[in-house]
Amino acid sequence: MPSLDARLAWAVPVDIEVVGPNVEAFIKLQPIINALRLCHRFGNSGAPITRLPVELLNNIEEVLLKAEREKQREQWQEDYQCFRQACSTLDHYTEEDIDEIRGVMGICECDECGESGRHDPDESFVDLLEESDTTFEVHHERRNSWLDRMEQISDRGPLLTKFFGLTVWTSTVRLNRASKSDPFYAADMTMAYLSLPNAPTVQTTMAFSDYETDMFDMPRSLQTGCGMDVTEHVSRPKDVETLFNRAMRILDLKPYVSGGQEGRAAGLDEVQDGAAYKDGQCKRDWPRLTMLTNTGS
Repeated sequence: MPSLDARLAWAVPVDIEVVGPNVEAFIKLQPIINALRLCHRFGNSGAPITRLPVELLNNIEEVLLKAEREKQREQWQEDYQCFRQACSTLDHYTEEDIDEIRGVMGICECDECGESGRHDPDESFVDLLEESDTTFEVHHERRNSWLDRMEQISDRGPLLTKFFGLTVWTSTVRLNRASKSDPFYAADMTMAYLSLPNAPTVQTTMAFSDYETDMFDMPRSLQTGCGMDVTEHVSRPKDVETLFNRAMRILDLKPYVSGGQEGRAAGLDEVQDGAAYKDGQCKRDWPRLTMLTNTGS
């Protein structure tokens, strides 16, 4: 059933390809980090870990987190590339896959291969892969995996609120253009904000009429709206900046406004992709009171 969810919250825009894997890395390593801290504080006096300076222990934790973030980020970026329809045919195959296919087809023994045993696939080979069921299956598996990741990060809300007093809000956005990789598809992206939980919310649901669903069970048109009284929610909580600063430091986040959308909210034009920070200082006064809206069916 179609629905509209609108909420008003103190929030900071963040890069979904950073906040997602960094949150997963943080949560995954919590048992290890907690064990390190407990051993450092309460271990036997003769154990070497108990004599480590706190600064060195913090460095060990950061090394572990950095490695896990990079591992998670590679997987998230792979799925997001397919979700945004920004992938190429070869993105669905590893170098080992391509070498194996060439070997099976008997087209890998040529002068171009040289000592490495591989060379860049030519256009005819790429066209062949493009028609393969494997390309289609891998692509749609990754798109579905991305949607699962969005549900997963939504489920992380209670844990993030427990650790940081914040949560991650996400929304899939249909852009006003076709996909760059395949004009047959529309272009999508995912927006993300780090926000305070329990924000004032307006939720509405809608029903399609028979007229709207008589063509392939798809609506022909849909329009809705809502109003929200904000007069009681304009004062910033005193500790809100402390909450955001701590969470963004631990999760290694920076304000990030995506340039993928054709339009932007008023006042955000000067913030470019990945450039919301300059010399460690945020260009805008984040967090800001933000209206976050989600529509879907």
